[in-house]
Amino acid sequence: MTRSPSGAAPSRRTLLAAGLAIGASTTFFAADAGAAEARRRFILIICRGAADGLSIAPPLGDPDHEAMRRQLAITEAALRLDGDFGLHPALKTVHRLAQAGDARIAPAIAMPERIRSHFEAQDQLETGAADLGVSGWMNRALAGVPGRGRLAGRAVGPVTPLVLQGEIP
Repeated sequence: MTRSPSGAAPSRRTLLAAGLAIGASTTFFAADAGAAEARRRFILIICRGAADGLSIAPPLGDPDHEAMRRQLAITEAALRLDGDFGLHPALKTVHRLAQAGDARIAPAIAMPERIRSHFEAQDQLETGAADLGVSGWMNRALAGVPGRGRLAGRAVGPVTPLVLQGEIP
């Protein structure tokens, strides 16, 4: 891990903001590269690990949010999306995309089952099924697109995430 000039390791929030900035910038570079073809893209970002959903998309419409989160609450500085949610102030690009109707935020996604394993719950979220032996929901969605031609799923990372694993390469 690269340390700052002061010798301190970067915070989780700094790393999260950098990761989201890379994801958002990928949208623009990809759009510029294919602008002549006017292709549409669907980009899914699943925040894993130390991503704090209540900081990424603070529930501004929740009257208990500030009292429960105390110094961690992001309220005044949040970039307002609607009457219920906002975005972390570092996510200006994502906010601009959301305001233009080109991005959607799905905060607090959960399943009705109460699984005690974070890893099993993550797998179920990505397969979209209780049977973890099935392919990922995004791969199944790609397989269902008629005349898909050059349609493909792409992942950034060392392994293909479960959400993209399946019939479609």
